[in-house]
Amino acid sequence: MAQINVSELRCEYALNPLGIDVSNPRLSWKLVDAKAASGKKTPTAKPGKTNRAAKQKAYQIVVAGQREDLEKDDPRGTLWDSGKVENHQSVHVEYAGKKLKSGQRCWWRVRVWDENGEAGTWSAISFWEMGMLKNEDWHGQWLSRTKETEGADNVRTPYFRKEFRVQGPVRQARVYICGLGTHELRLNGRKVGDHVLDPTFTRFDKRALYVAHDVTAMVKEGANAVGVTLGSGWYNPYDKAVWGFDKAPWRAAPTLRLEMRITLADGREQIVASDEGWKVSTGPLVSDSIYCGETYDARLEQAGWDEPGFDDRRWDKPVVVEGPKGRLAAQVMQPMRVVSEIRPKKMWQSRPGVWVFDAGQNLAGAARLRVKGKAGTQVTLKYAEILLPDGNADVDGNAGLIKRQGFSDRFQEDRYILKGRGVEEWQAKFTYHGFQYVEVSGYPGRPTLDSITVLEIHTDLAETGKFTCANATLNQTWRNTRWSFFSNLPGYPTDCPHREKNGWTGDAHLAAEQAMYNYESMLMYTNWLEDLRDEQLPDGRIPSIIPASGVFGIENSCGPGWDSVCVYIPWYMYLYYGDRRVLERHYAGMKKYLKLLGRQAKKGVLHDGLGDWCPTMFDRCIPVTSTAIYYDLAGIAAHIAGLLGQTKDQQYFQTTAAQVREGFYREFVNVKKGFIGHNQQTDLACALYHGVIKPEDQAKVFANLLKVIAAHAGHISCGILGAKAILNVLMQFGRSDLAVKMISNPEYPGWGYWVKQGATTLWEEWHGGNASRNHIMFGDVSAWFYRALAGICPDPQKPGFEHVIIRPQVVDEMKFAGAEFTSLRGKIASRWERKGQKVTFAITLPINTTATVELPGPQVKVLSGGQVEVVEKKDQATVFTLRAGAYQFESAWAKK
Repeated sequence: MAQINVSELRCEYALNPLGIDVSNPRLSWKLVDAKAASGKKTPTAKPGKTNRAAKQKAYQIVVAGQREDLEKDDPRGTLWDSGKVENHQSVHVEYAGKKLKSGQRCWWRVRVWDENGEAGTWSAISFWEMGMLKNEDWHGQWLSRTKETEGADNVRTPYFRKEFRVQGPVRQARVYICGLGTHELRLNGRKVGDHVLDPTFTRFDKRALYVAHDVTAMVKEGANAVGVTLGSGWYNPYDKAVWGFDKAPWRAAPTLRLEMRITLADGREQIVASDEGWKVSTGPLVSDSIYCGETYDARLEQAGWDEPGFDDRRWDKPVVVEGPKGRLAAQVMQPMRVVSEIRPKKMWQSRPGVWVFDAGQNLAGAARLRVKGKAGTQVTLKYAEILLPDGNADVDGNAGLIKRQGFSDRFQEDRYILKGRGVEEWQAKFTYHGFQYVEVSGYPGRPTLDSITVLEIHTDLAETGKFTCANATLNQTWRNTRWSFFSNLPGYPTDCPHREKNGWTGDAHLAAEQAMYNYESMLMYTNWLEDLRDEQLPDGRIPSIIPASGVFGIENSCGPGWDSVCVYIPWYMYLYYGDRRVLERHYAGMKKYLKLLGRQAKKGVLHDGLGDWCPTMFDRCIPVTSTAIYYDLAGIAAHIAGLLGQTKDQQYFQTTAAQVREGFYREFVNVKKGFIGHNQQTDLACALYHGVIKPEDQAKVFANLLKVIAAHAGHISCGILGAKAILNVLMQFGRSDLAVKMISNPEYPGWGYWVKQGATTLWEEWHGGNASRNHIMFGDVSAWFYRALAGICPDPQKPGFEHVIIRPQVVDEMKFAGAEFTSLRGKIASRWERKGQKVTFAITLPINTTATVELPGPQVKVLSGGQVEVVEKKDQATVFTLRAGAYQFESAWAKK
């Protein structure tokens, strides 16, 4: 019997997904120790031996149209049988069976053979289900309440309903819905699922997302009713802001397209689709705005509106409209949810009739109100990040970019009007806010801490990584990064959750690697890269925010520091997930952008862009950062071209890189002194980090960087580009000790300064001030903890952590550090601990994974895990090659 079995089957990164609209989806699985999976203990006499010997040699995948066909090994229902394939690949195996159709469910299982040729048991059966593959498969029409987008009546939230009868017992029922801007779906008086703010914002005139739901348990024989409420979202953003979304080319009244496919027990199919036979009205949700908030008048509720038998004779017929021009695509990524509920830490009366609640944490979400009072009483909730000196919430602090006029005189403000019937509970449905404090006014009587529940809302990504160390400031910085990342994840990566909610491209790529260590972010980035693809102009230009309004973004070029997202995130997807398809799909866009830079450069040098945004005291080093990134992009593009067999392009990019390096040296490098540009931290760090400095000159430039750091007393003086570069350069040259001091320094500026100020998220500006207190653009520090202190790094030659590079850096004044990271192949762990003059290292690798491990010290002893291969002995390090298993090492430590 094989030593390994299969678990956690995934299709296109997802577990048992609905709505797959890729014609040949990719299948992946994890390998587990057969004895561990069966509950039997692995013998302890030879620790690690069983796992280390285990490796997949071959696999077999069988896909069938019915679960019973797999259970009975009946080949008649087989859609694909790969047969025994001699290959160790367990990630991204492409389906190669019969052509699949819309709504088709595919059941599948896998078995593998170990390196001894022994077959394992079949995995548990999983499934995926296809979505709507062609526009012709949709029967539903696009419905709206009105065609108008202006005026108080026309911005009222529409409520749609439809009654239908099911002609027999139900075997299966699915709903496919695109409700724009956002929607809530209800069946027979209950909400369908736990999603909020579906669907994710896209460039609607290029692409709109539909959501698939399994509603088998909710549809019944006989009378049924479906109800849909539509929020304005980004489809009809009538509030005014500098980003121009109120003038977006797609802007229209909220609209709905729905199809319900019901399969009866006898095999008949019944379809319920959006058409002129539906009814529409308004209701208690008087207005909703993505920036400004909601107004809900509970006196206008219509009980039972989403149930069969409701009297809708006063409701109107909907208007059939053209709908968005963009193609319909499935939203396969994880939805937004209320992921946690937080009881406020404290409350106080800031002025007569006004109460402030402190959540104790800066976050994105909303508040659930619990109140009792007379009908018509209005309770107002305003949201803020900081307090004014008098204890009032600074509700206007982030409103500077909102053009207040008419309804938009509000910002981050929800209003609830009581119906006067006992205790009432309410929360906003179609907006979210960025805040720590909730200011409540108009509350009847004296509220308590139970009057408000804070709801954390964001895209619900599973955690894949965890870091911890002996430095409390670093641990808090890791947590702060977590909160800022999730606060800026409403289905796509944003900059802040209050005044902008925009997908700034620089923020996105600077924080992408930490996201890939910490969370299952692959589906989110896969989706957002499609937005990027839709936004790129034929000449290669890329808007600075994605999705863009069509009004702001393309003419305000931010340069390579932002536009490089078109190369960096696909490249990171390849590094961290082994995703070759994403390179293939976005290669043409990379090429167009690199060609654009070639036309803009003057003798290899770029002079435009935002440069190192938000530095402490110096300039933004625009030409140095833009040109260094250009060099890096050309090198990555050459590598990608080689992977994809584009040899002519590979030569072009290699030549481009050489020309850029030549221009960079001519314009910015003083080789004799090791100076770069104006000799600022960002100049030096970015030049080294992006590889534009020749190997023979790197030591001198780095030595100069150390002098510049010392001249600033160990403080960071960089903005967002330099902040990522300087930490990684210090790691590259073995000086993570300096990076730790830079991060944990409690004095201005730095991450430690934020922690000292009580920050629970990352800030936009080092000084704080009136800027955002919840930005992710300085967030790569979290990825640095994994790369430098735990030492866990992907290998570009064997991406997706098929092979791992582990080089933990032990730091003085820190007793331990470590991280766990669950890759697509399984959990990787690395931890070290100092005790006196000894350092112990614990490393764990999953089955089917190998690693090159470099540990400090000329004499490294293997404590457990069995015999290992020593590859190289250096003066101050030993290099090993490891296979799957758990290992412990010990090394002598001399303080630096």
